[in-house]
Amino acid sequence: MRLLLVALVGGACSQEVKKPIVTTDLIHGTGELLYDMYTAAYHRFLAHHVDKHSKSVREALEPMMPQDPVGDLCQKVGVEKQEIFRRVDSAAELASNARETAQVHGSKVHLVLSQVTHAVIDGFERLLPAHKGIISRTPGDLLLFCLWVVTVLYITLQIALVAFRISWRVFLFGLKLMCCCGCLAPIRLSACVGAW
Repeated sequence: MRLLLVALVGGACSQEVKKPIVTTDLIHGTGELLYDMYTAAYHRFLAHHVDKHSKSVREALEPMMPQDPVGDLCQKVGVEKQEIFRRVDSAAELASNARETAQVHGSKVHLVLSQVTHAVIDGFERLLPAHKGIISRTPGDLLLFCLWVVTVLYITLQIALVAFRISWRVFLFGLKLMCCCGCLAPIRLSACVGAW
C-alpha cells in the first residue's frame, strides 16, 4: 500500500508544467527593442545636434512668429478667439468622456474574453493533459497561439502538396516511360500519349 502511495505521489510530482510555446512577450519585447534602438540612435547621432542648435533655431524663428498666432488667425477668418477656445475645451471634454466610456467597455470586453480564454484553454488541457501549460492564460496569448498553429499547419500542408505533386509527376513519368519503351505491349503508343 505504501509503495503504491509513493508511486502515485512520485508520478504526480514528476509531471512538470510545460512552458508556453509563444506568448505576447515576444511582441512586447520586440517593441521594447525597437524603442531602445531608436533611443540609442537618437542619443548617438542627433541629441548633441538638437542640444547645440535648438536654442539658435528657436531664436531665429521667434521674430517671424506673431505674438498671438491664434488671435491673428481668428481675426483673418472672422471668428472670435474665445469661441475657438470654448470649442477646443468642449472637444477635450468629449474626448475625455469617450476615453472613460471606452475604458469601461474595454474592461467588460476583456473580462468576457478572459473567461472565454480560460474555458478554451481548460478544454484544451482536458483534451491533451500532456500539454498542460503550453498556452498562457491571456486572450492575446491564445490568439497568438492559434495564429501560430494555423501558420504551422498551412506551411506543413504546402510542403505536403509540393511533395505529392513531385511524387505524382515521378509516377506519371515512370508510367509514360514504361508505355513508350514497349514494356506494356498491349497498349499502343498513340493511346499512351493521348491519355497523358
